[in-house]
Amino acid sequence: MPMTTGDFFARDHTKEVDAKSCQDARFIWIDSVASELVTGEIKRFASACGAESQRIPAYGFGKWGTTPDVPLAKDGEKIILNLHGGGFIAGTAHPEDFTANIPRGFVRHGDFVVARVLSVDYRISASHPYPIAAPFPTAITDALAGYIYLTRGLGFKPQNIIVCGDSAGGNIALGLVRYLRDTPELGLGMPGGLILISPWVDIIATATQAPENQVTKNQKTDYIQPSTQYRAGTYPYLSYLGGLTVEDTRKNLFLSPASF
Repeated sequence: MPMTTGDFFARDHTKEVDAKSCQDARFIWIDSVASELVTGEIKRFASACGAESQRIPAYGFGKWGTTPDVPLAKDGEKIILNLHGGGFIAGTAHPEDFTANIPRGFVRHGDFVVARVLSVDYRISASHPYPIAAPFPTAITDALAGYIYLTRGLGFKPQNIIVCGDSAGGNIALGLVRYLRDTPELGLGMPGGLILISPWVDIIATATQAPENQVTKNQKTDYIQPSTQYRAGTYPYLSYLGGLTVEDTRKNLFLSPASF
């Protein structure tokens, strides 16, 4: 798998991964999003940080075939669009990553519903002391690219697409679906389902400020202690924010929808 050294190992999104290295998955290129399909608040933030859509890798789990052409959607076929976890700054959709057990599990145990999962290798964020890379809303536009590939590239009906994300991927999945809901004029439709697995939706931990909050209440038995959450969470969310402030995050439903 092409990788470059850096913070938590950043993947090289410009290089194709050969079939032998893809294990039980299929490597797929996803085209960039047309500029007219990035609008509203997402466009405003993308322009502010210089984020541009680009071709990105994805990995197909399940029955993707072996012919050069990727099989189109069958009549009524359902599919999962998967977004891996990793705190916005780590992880990959590549099948050797431990988070790949999620798309594997879907096709292994849920093949009566879906025979295929597309896991998008969205660009991950970085900040000081490393070069700033892929701040918000880069990951959301990459997820949008995957959704458009399924609908306009392979012919899946929006209602037959289930968007899934775990941890930070859950935040991105929720942001994608929110964007699709808020921009009906684009004609992209709404996915038929949303699966959030331990989504990181309060990235600045405002819940800990509430009286009788669950973080404090369960501190003696929670294996992730508040101090650990703070140390582990500060770099990821600051990297994802880019030049935005914590107060910007508190007010932005795309960034931290469960904050208050």
